Amino acid sequence: MNGDTREWWIVQSGSLKFTVDGREPLIATKGFMVQVPYRTLYQIETVGNEPALRFEVNVTRARKLYPMDETPVPLGGFDYVPTKVTGGRGILNGENRPVVDFNKVVAGQERGGPFVSDDRAFANIIIGQLSAPGADRQGALTTRKAPSSGSSCSAKSATKSKASPNSKRNRATSCTHRARRGTSRASAAARASVRAGSR
Repeated sequence: MNGDTREWWIVQSGSLKFTVDGREPLIATKGFMVQVPYRTLYQIETVGNEPALRFEVNVTRARKLYPMDETPVPLGGFDYVPTKVTGGRGILNGENRPVVDFNKVVAGQERGGPFVSDDRAFANIIIGQLSAPGADRQGALTTRKAPSSGSSCSAKSATKSKASPNSKRNRATSCTHRARRGTSRASAAARASVRAGSR
């Protein structure tokens, strides 16, 4: 889990099983976008016979937390230290949707617009305007402007409207993961460990 930042992924190929606390497990394929709010347990597993590729977006310097009863894979330059997690989870609402299928957005079956929206991060689904496809009365084909290809998701920084003198702008960062069959897990517990250090 993340202690205080949302995290989201765009599946670019393969099949990924997302198991998020409080939701039914989901098999996500190309075009799916999945969000996990802060302080929410989750697990991602590559399923099927092909490798999976996902694009991950998170806020700069976000720290992963792991349950105390698990031993995370060692990471050079980092130590895992015990910590406690307090406070409620991030919420899901109209502008913070758990899952969006970009293919359905392009087909007009699901709306675009905000996918992630809070005071630290923002992701917006953007596609080009679609004109009505088909033929005119004379039988000539009309043109149709194609939507932008693939999953489109923009991430930008945001600040609170009443920023304190010590507040800093948070920047969104992203990375791409290629995972073979296996499981990666990050989860929340009253007691967790967090990797600390610098790269």
